[in-house]
Amino acid sequence: MVLDASMDTDGEVRVHQLQSGAHGELLRGDKLAEANANNEMLWMLHRRNCLANKPTNPKPDHVQLNLPKRANRRRSFRS
Repeated sequence: MVLDASMDTDGEVRVHQLQSGAHGELLRGDKLAEANANNEMLWMLHRRNCLANKPTNPKPDHVQLNLPKRANRRRSFRS
């Protein structure tokens, strides 16, 4: 279970520290409501806010890109 690096007020995972490591408990429904009512800081799943999984904004139809054509040669700024 991949979690964000810090706890968040919108989190939904309670982490239990064990001798053998850690265990994440995904809270839903009444358990999540109870944790929120107790102002418990929970961990957020990384996939919920990872930018790699979000679609890009589409270009509106009325916007046109007028980019210059690329030259075939690479420019070098070295002397």
